[in-house]
Amino acid sequence: MSSPSLVYSEFQPNGQAPISCTDKPLTCQIRSNDINVTQFAAPRRLKTYEIPQIVNNSRLAARNAIEAGFDGVETHGAHGYIVDQFMKDQVNDRIDQYGGSLENRCWCALEIVEAVANEIRAEKVHIRLSPFA
Repeated sequence: MSSPSLVYSEFQPNGQAPISCTDKPLTCQIRSNDINVTQFAAPRRLKTYEIPQIVNNSRLAARNAIEAGFDGVETHGAHGYIVDQFMKDQVNDRIDQYGGSLENRCWCALEIVEAVANEIRAEKVHIRLSPFA
């Protein structure tokens, strides 16, 4: 069982809040009794001007992976990772170009995949999507 004094922001770089498309705290039901969701730090909503840096970080990570000898890369757009969060209407409550309609909620994923494909060639790029998004 998790320690009551443990707050999961302690695992974030420099103790910062985790980033997300929203600032809503985690409220979902966890199937295990081992985790108390109230211990998770509320995320920090990415500012619109910060999203291109996330895209660029993905591009650089893909280039580094290829230079390290990997055959390709996969963007993880499932299981609650940030790309998945942007696409989910239950999570993404943004009112800018990255929120609202399904098309807008997919922009983050599309920008990442396009940047990575331009960096390492499209045939080396995959994206994992959640069947529930």
